[in-house]
Amino acid sequence: MKQTILAVACFAISVPAIATNSNTEPVILAELPSPVELVLDIAYDGQNLWVAGWRDPNLYKISPEDGSVLATIPCHTETPRGLAHDGENLWVV
Repeated sequence: MKQTILAVACFAISVPAIATNSNTEPVILAELPSPVELVLDIAYDGQNLWVAGWRDPNLYKISPEDGSVLATIPCHTETPRGLAHDGENLWVV
Protein backbone atom coordinates (compact mmCIF):
# COMPACT_ATOMS: atom_id res chain seq x y z
CA MET A 1 0.00 0.00 0.00
CA LYS A 2 1.31 3.44 -0.88
CA GLN A 3 1.64 6.01 1.85
CA THR A 4 0.33 9.54 2.01
CA ILE A 5 2.63 12.51 1.59
CA LEU A 6 2.11 15.13 4.28
CA ALA A 7 2.98 18.36 2.54
CA VAL A 8 2.86 20.66 5.55
CA ALA A 9 6.45 21.96 5.48
CA CYS A 10 6.51 22.52 1.74
CA PHE A 11 3.43 24.71 1.77
CA ALA A 12 4.29 26.44 5.03
CA ILE A 13 7.66 27.58 3.68
CA SER A 14 6.24 28.91 0.40
CA VAL A 15 2.91 30.28 1.52
CA PRO A 16 3.22 31.28 5.18
CA ALA A 17 -0.21 32.92 5.22
CA ILE A 18 -1.87 29.56 4.60
CA ALA A 19 -0.09 28.01 7.58
CA THR A 20 -0.73 30.90 9.94
CA ASN A 21 -2.25 29.58 13.12
CA SER A 22 -2.52 31.09 16.58
CA ASN A 23 -1.72 27.69 18.09
CA THR A 24 1.79 26.32 18.33
CA GLU A 25 0.65 22.96 16.95
CA PRO A 26 1.54 22.03 13.35
CA VAL A 27 -1.22 22.51 10.82
CA ILE A 28 -1.84 19.84 8.18
CA LEU A 29 -2.68 21.75 5.03
CA ALA A 30 -3.12 18.77 2.73
CA GLU A 31 -2.69 15.03 2.53
CA LEU A 32 -1.70 13.81 -0.90
CA PRO A 33 -1.38 10.28 -2.31
CA SER A 34 2.16 9.09 -2.90
CA PRO A 35 3.42 7.69 -6.21
CA VAL A 36 5.95 5.55 -4.30
CA GLU A 37 5.73 3.05 -1.45
CA LEU A 38 8.30 4.77 0.75
CA VAL A 39 8.92 8.51 0.32
CA LEU A 40 12.59 9.28 0.79
CA ASP A 41 12.65 12.99 -0.08
CA ILE A 42 10.39 15.87 -1.13
CA ALA A 43 11.24 19.25 -2.68
CA TYR A 44 9.06 22.20 -3.71
CA ASP A 45 9.93 24.28 -6.78
CA GLY A 46 7.47 27.11 -6.16
CA GLN A 47 4.71 25.42 -8.17
CA ASN A 48 4.98 21.65 -7.81
CA LEU A 49 6.25 19.00 -5.42
CA TRP A 50 9.04 16.62 -6.42
CA VAL A 51 9.11 13.19 -4.77
CA ALA A 52 11.85 10.56 -4.59
CA GLY A 53 11.21 7.09 -3.26
CA TRP A 54 13.26 4.29 -1.74
CA ARG A 55 14.51 1.89 -4.44
CA ASP A 56 12.59 3.74 -7.14
CA PRO A 57 14.81 5.11 -9.94
CA ASN A 58 12.37 7.88 -10.88
CA LEU A 59 11.56 11.38 -9.72
CA TYR A 60 7.90 12.34 -9.65
CA LYS A 61 6.54 15.82 -10.29
CA ILE A 62 3.36 16.09 -8.21
CA SER A 63 0.50 18.58 -8.28
CA PRO A 64 0.17 20.15 -4.80
CA GLU A 65 -3.56 20.60 -5.41
CA ASP A 66 -4.62 16.98 -5.88
CA GLY A 67 -1.46 14.83 -5.75
CA SER A 68 -1.68 13.79 -9.40
CA VAL A 69 1.58 12.79 -11.09
CA LEU A 70 2.41 15.45 -13.68
CA ALA A 71 5.69 13.88 -14.84
CA THR A 72 7.86 10.84 -14.18
CA ILE A 73 11.56 11.42 -14.81
CA PRO A 74 14.13 8.59 -14.84
CA CYS A 75 17.06 9.30 -12.54
CA HIS A 76 20.75 8.39 -12.58
CA THR A 77 20.50 6.24 -9.46
CA GLU A 78 18.30 3.49 -8.04
CA THR A 79 17.44 5.58 -4.98
CA PRO A 80 17.53 9.34 -5.68
CA ARG A 81 17.68 11.55 -2.59
CA GLY A 82 18.84 14.95 -1.39
CA LEU A 83 16.31 16.83 -3.51
CA ALA A 84 16.73 20.58 -3.49
CA HIS A 85 15.44 23.40 -5.66
CA ASP A 86 17.56 26.56 -5.98
CA GLY A 87 14.89 28.72 -7.64
CA GLU A 88 15.86 27.56 -11.12
CA ASN A 89 17.07 23.94 -11.01
CA LEU A 90 16.16 20.76 -9.19
CA TRP A 91 19.23 19.04 -7.69
CA VAL A 92 19.44 15.34 -6.90
CA VAL A 93 22.13 13.33 -5.11
